[in-house]
Amino acid sequence: MEYRASQVERDGVVYRVEGRPLPPVTFHGGFREKRLARPSADLWAVVPGAQGWGVGLALIGAAAGAVRVVWASLQSGYAGGVSAVVVILAGAFAAAFGVTGLSVLTDRTRLDRAAGRASRRRLGRTVWSVDLPEVLAVQCLFAGQQRSRSGWIREYQVNLVLRGEGDRRVPMCGAGDADWARSLGRDLAGFLGIPVVDQS
Repeated sequence: MEYRASQVERDGVVYRVEGRPLPPVTFHGGFREKRLARPSADLWAVVPGAQGWGVGLALIGAAAGAVRVVWASLQSGYAGGVSAVVVILAGAFAAAFGVTGLSVLTDRTRLDRAAGRASRRRLGRTVWSVDLPEVLAVQCLFAGQQRSRSGWIREYQVNLVLRGEGDRRVPMCGAGDADWARSLGRDLAGFLGIPVVDQS
């Protein structure tokens, strides 16, 4: 697939905006995991939406079920290879699904005009944090397609483009809905007073 770059001008300087998706390109299955929250006039956030909460809680529920399987296997007192394999597989399943579910529920991006900062946090850690004056534009980007049971699903990313040489972008969120990604990009660009680079 060919990725086409775009350009954005700021303060008389022309910056190159790469068209290659930022990793990881996640599969959303058509779900709209995020929503735009406006806690105050100077603070906006991209947070888990209703579908995101549903997916996250379902993953955590599946992890809890796997933990019960591990606990029951350990309490049964059976020794042997089969029991050990069940414990290992169920434990790995619980860990993977639990972390993924918590990742969905704790993934939040804040744009604070009063503090002059934008940041993204997930699982209690800061993924990135930048000064708002460094943000040149909001990028809406087509990130490719994924095959599902119902056919091919198109993926999109909403990223922030930063000042500097080379590819300086930070990911805000992914989406399976082009119109929603563009709408989010326009809203955020208006809030920050910067342009949108539409490569969707």
